[in-house]
This record gives sequence, structure tokens and C-alpha cells, in this order.
Amino acid sequence: MAENGIEIFLEIGAKPTLTKMGKSCLDNNSNSLWLSSLHPETENWSMLLESLKQLYLRGVEIDWSGFDRDYARQRLALPNYPFQGERYWLDRDLPSPQQFDRASSNIQTQSPTEINLNRNVLAELPGTEKQSFLEFYLCQIIAKIIGANDQKIPADRPLNRLGLDSIMAIELKNNLETCLAVEVKMTLLLQGVTIAQLATEILQEVANAEKDLVLPTISPDPQSRYLPFPLNEIQQAYWMGRTNIFELGNVSTHVYLEFASNLAIDRLERAWNRVILQHEMLRCIILPNGEQKILAEVPPFQIEIIDLRGLDSERVDTQLEAIRSRLAYQVRQLDSYPLFDLCAIRLQDQNYRLCFSIENIIADAASLGSLFRDWHRFDRNPHSEIQPLELSFRDYVLSLNSLEKSSRYQRAWTYWQKRLADLPNAPELPLAKSIATVKQPHFVRRTHKLTPDFWQPLKQKFLDTGLTLSGGLLAAFAEIIALWSKNPRFTITLTTFNRFPIHPQVNQLVGDFTSLNLLAIDYSKTDNFNTRAKQVQLQLWEDLNYSEVSGIGLLRELAKQRNIGTGASFPVVFTSLLGNPQIKDSDRDSPLTWLGEIVWGISQTPQVFLDHQVYEEAGSLIFNWDAVEELFPTGLLDDMFAAYCHLLESLATEKIWQLDRSSQLIPKNQLQKFNAVNSTDLPITEELLDSLFLEQVAKQPQQLAIITSDRSLTYQELCDRAYELSKQLQDLGASSDRLIAVMMEKGWEQVVATLAILLTGAAYLPIDPELPRDRQKYLLEKGEVNLILTQSWLKDNLN
Repeated sequence: MAENGIEIFLEIGAKPTLTKMGKSCLDNNSNSLWLSSLHPETENWSMLLESLKQLYLRGVEIDWSGFDRDYARQRLALPNYPFQGERYWLDRDLPSPQQFDRASSNIQTQSPTEINLNRNVLAELPGTEKQSFLEFYLCQIIAKIIGANDQKIPADRPLNRLGLDSIMAIELKNNLETCLAVEVKMTLLLQGVTIAQLATEILQEVANAEKDLVLPTISPDPQSRYLPFPLNEIQQAYWMGRTNIFELGNVSTHVYLEFASNLAIDRLERAWNRVILQHEMLRCIILPNGEQKILAEVPPFQIEIIDLRGLDSERVDTQLEAIRSRLAYQVRQLDSYPLFDLCAIRLQDQNYRLCFSIENIIADAASLGSLFRDWHRFDRNPHSEIQPLELSFRDYVLSLNSLEKSSRYQRAWTYWQKRLADLPNAPELPLAKSIATVKQPHFVRRTHKLTPDFWQPLKQKFLDTGLTLSGGLLAAFAEIIALWSKNPRFTITLTTFNRFPIHPQVNQLVGDFTSLNLLAIDYSKTDNFNTRAKQVQLQLWEDLNYSEVSGIGLLRELAKQRNIGTGASFPVVFTSLLGNPQIKDSDRDSPLTWLGEIVWGISQTPQVFLDHQVYEEAGSLIFNWDAVEELFPTGLLDDMFAAYCHLLESLATEKIWQLDRSSQLIPKNQLQKFNAVNSTDLPITEELLDSLFLEQVAKQPQQLAIITSDRSLTYQELCDRAYELSKQLQDLGASSDRLIAVMMEKGWEQVVATLAILLTGAAYLPIDPELPRDRQKYLLEKGEVNLILTQSWLKDNLN
């Protein structure tokens, strides 16, 4: 064969024997290439790839698409130039064209993102070069945040037009405030400012700023990596929420997903074990004393495989439901590894239902994006290197303990102290039962996909009206809540994933970085949707300026001020994963799609009864409502969800933006119920409210009459309290011709107050404590009121 010009010899087999014999037949100067498909002393995959590489280098045509047909893969953008680009700075004293706008010679070999940008660096630059240098830095950092090429970012285009969303703006704000120790407002970043204008504003702030807004520094401590360390505030809340102490407790903070997958389970298992090595928080446990600990070593994880082949469809469905119930709603022991589960249910030879569940106390929703992305990387390339991080989640948590001593924190605390005084309560949605009666919350998911035909036009409309994507969707969600809520002013809990840029590797960490923002919504005015949405967004931006104070800390402060106790204070939640740097891939697709179609999923959180999540996938908007179903009247959530879907589609296609209210979104059956409840055409009874109450006291004195999160009263106890208060009112002059005001928040005190007033023969005048002062004063004067019953924590608000 060699004499006929054949120079490449490939032996196909598990153990090469002919190769040595063939080589011995030719002299050493031969140009022949001898290859084996496999070799007993070399890993199969490495040997196969090496042989294919040598064949390709010798000019053999390889069918690469056929080679990896059965493997997961991802298209990569290869560089179009063979050399690594490098920037060089010209000396100042050299002549330069007018377009030269780079920095001075003392940093001439560094680009702005390669240096530690701070005030001193800017101070060393001549005044004419500060602007251009900062513009270039901003182009670099914004490109990194939004996932774009920095060379394609014009300095004269508004940031919101570049795709900068609320979540991205938080990262940019934290970065700039940390580097330059200045205050950067969210409104500045998101209200149409360009990079050039932003650079000008920042330079002015640098010149005028006196406050020290630098974040705490972080020093990685690898020697202590595996020592116990405290839970952060949100982890503490999740840990306590697993108990039955709190309303809507007795539940873990947990995500469960099912994928229809045809991937090789053994490859997935090997890849997942490499993810465990890469991300140490997967090896974390929560100790009984409320600390967490990263385990240095864990045994190899094995994916549980359940074979349902050969069963009829009914039995398969029964088995799937049983497995789902076991994994989706479990409250596992946190002091035992692992705090996640993987299960593969084999339905056909190459058809699996892959079940994934994880405790959010070790990985928030944004961290899941990093986990799934690395899982994909290790599955696609089993020899991809594990890249250990210098920084640990332990280092991050401990470094932020000093945040409360910083001027940044004190500035934020001062802001929130003022906000809390006027923060409205949660939405008063129609409920089928008292929240306090739910002992084991069971969440049910409603999900919808807004296809590109609707989502892309809606995104454009949001941008055209000055709304971010998250801000627009939040306003639409609030619109639906307001339609069903008794109170038009309410507070929604907004979930963000706030990572302070105190180390270059912060965004690569896995852990629970969840931060809660208590966002006040005011839909009491009859403005159009466009106006209301912008008001919601402006309030959100203002609040995010002061994100150093956590929502958990604010909830604790509110509990003290309002005597909330262990109640579920703000159980309606909005979570946006749009634009999150840990979630987005290079193609802006979800990092979960490679595993297969999500066919079922649920998330659950203590002290929450409605959680709305949004994210993008393949050009569509995916959104879920996870809710405690038993709390709501039958059909109510279906109607609300359908109205929300209809609202988003209408905002994308119709001129609903200028309508005063969106009441036409309410289904007809709900409107009929509203009309029936509000109808005044009813027979008038001669029975009095207090007399009906006294009848029940006589019939069932020990039966519970009031159940709240922190107190229960029987009919007899309620009667005793009402009579005691009525005597005090009579001593103060209460009589049948008088109005007595009741200015209270919802609670058992309100019931005692109204019954006591009725027992005196007087009438009560209910006044909402959240009304403006002038309105309260007007009602009191018109009612000729000189007696007011209120709660102790509201007394200081009365004039």
C-alpha cells in the first residue's frame, strides 16, 4: 500500500495490533501516519479525538456533523482574526488626530477595564481626557453587563435603547459607586441618558461628592473555606419559614422542574458530579444551630433511575404523580447532604422524564442559571476543566457583615425609615379562608408563553414609552392585582438578585443572593395605564437606589412598628429574570433548554401566597403564577391569570395604553359577582349587628370568633372585651346621637372597637389610616367626631 502512495493508516479496534506490525515493515524515514481508533492505555474519548485531529491535519475530510450527531452541542462564534487584540495608548505629547480620545501616558499600556478605576486614576488625567477615558470605560463595562460587543456601542445612544434593564442597572450602579465612591441614581441610568451624558454626570459627582460610599473590601480566606459561617438574612428567613411558627410556613423554599429529555443519563451524571466540584455551595448543608457549612468532600452523586417501560399509560401517570409529589413538595433535612435531587424516569428506550429539585437556600434563581450552564459545558465536553474560584460564598457573606457600618448603609436606612411610615399594606384579594388556617401550603402553577409575535412588539412598545421590560411587566401585574384588590394602594414584594461588586469573581459564585424590595403601588387615581406604569417604574428606581438595606430587615422593622407578629406581611411577589447576568446566555436564551422541554414545574416560598416569575426563552416570554390554591375562591386565580394574559397581548397589539382603567379585562362572570355583591336591592332586616353577635355568644361562647396570625378570641372573650371598652366609651360621653371614629388597620382590635361602639348605642365612622391627612380631617369635621379609637402604633400619626 505504501508503494501505491498510501501514507495514512487507521486501525479500527479496541486494541491495536496491526499498527506495530505495519510500522516494522517500513523504514523510519517513511512519511506514513499510523493511527488507532482506541487504545487500552488511553481514555477512549481522548484517543478518538486525537486520531480525528491528526486525520484532519493531514487533509482527510471529516464528517463532523455526523460525528457529533448524538451529542448535545452549541454553536460557537470563532474569532475571525488569528491574533489576540491588544490596546496601546499614545503619549500625550505626540500629535494625534481630532478623534483621539484616549487616556494619558501614565496608563498608556492599560485599557480602562484592566486598571482599578477609582478617583485617583481619574485625578491623574488631564481635564480634557477624563471624559473620553470614562466614556471608554463605560462602553467596556456596559458591554459586559448587557452581553454585547463594546466596539458596537455608540456613546450617543440611550442606555435603555441598548437593552439595559432594571436588573442590569443595579449591577452597573454598584460597580460605579464602588469604583468611584459616588452616588449614581437609577433614574439617571434608565431615563434615556447616553454614555457620554453619563460620563459627564459622573465626573460632576466625583468633583462634588464628599460622602464615602465605598463598599466593604473582601479578602478570600481559603484556609477557612470549610468552617461553619452564618446564614445571611434571606437564608435565615427561609430557614425559619420551614417551621410552623409563621403564617404560610411549614414549607421549604424550593424549585422543582421536569424535563422531557433524550440525553444520555450516564453522561449527565458524570457532568453533574463535575458541577458539584465546580460549585461548592452544592456541597453545603445547614447545621441545626442555624449556621451553614461547605463540605470539603462528598461521595459521587448518582442519578436515581426509575424504569416505567412496559407499563400502561394509566399506571405510568400514577407513578409520575407519586414521584412528583415526593420530590416537588418535600421539606428535606437541611443538615444532610445533598440539598438537591436528580431523578430520571425512563418511559421508553431513549425517552426520559428528568426531574430536578433544589433548595433555594443554597442557590437562588440566578445561581441556577450558572449551574445549568456549567452542567451543559461539562456534558458537551467531558474534559472541560474545572475552574476553582479564589472567592467563596463564605467570604462574601462574612465581608458584608460590615456593610451596616458603612455610610452607604446609613444613607439607605435613613431613606427607608421615611418610606416605612407611609408604606401601604399587602393587596386585599378575595380569599376563601383565613390565611392563619392554612397549615401546609400547597402551591399550584399556572404558566403561559407569550410568543415572539406578541412579545417582540410588546418589548418595543415598552422601550418606546421609556419603560424597561421588567418595569413594564411589573406595572401590568400590578394592574391585575389592583382590579381584584379591595385597596388600590398596596405593596408588592419584588425579588432581585443583588450582588455587590466587591470582588471580580462575585458573579461566578453560586449561593443565595436574593434581596427583597417592598414596592408601594398606588392605583387609587384614574390615570391611564401609561401614566401608572411610569409611576410604578419611577418608584422602583428610587427604591433600588437604596438596596443596601434588605427587605428582610425592613420586614422586621415593620413587624415592630405595626405589631404584625408572625403574619404573612406581603405575600404577593414579582420575580423577573430578564437581563440577569447569571441567567442570560450569549444568545439570550434560557440555559435550561438543552435539557429538553420543561413539562412541569413549581416553586414555593414561605409566607407567600402568589409568586409571579418572568423569563425569556427562544424569543418568547415565559411567565408563571405559583399560588396557594386553597386560599382563593374557586376560579378566581384562573380569571385573574386569563386577564393578565389578555392584558399583555392587548398592550402589544391595541391602544389600551391610554385607557383610564382596565376593568374591561375582568371576565363577565367576575363582573356579575361584583355587581351582585355591590347590589343595594336587598331586603332590609330589623336585626341589629350587635344583637346578632350576642345571640352567637349565648349559643356558642367557646367557639372561636376571631383568628389572626398572633391571637385568637372566642365569642365570650370578644364579648367581654367589647363590653369593657363600651363602658369606657360611655364614661367619655358616647351616646346614640354621636359618631365615634375607628381609625385602625385590619386586625382583631377593629372588631372589638366596632362592637363596643354599637353596644353604647352610638354609630361608628370607619376611616382608613392610609388616607391623606386632609381627607381624614375633613371626615372627622363633617362627622363632628370627638372620639377616635385607634391602635397604639398609629397614635403618633394622629394630630
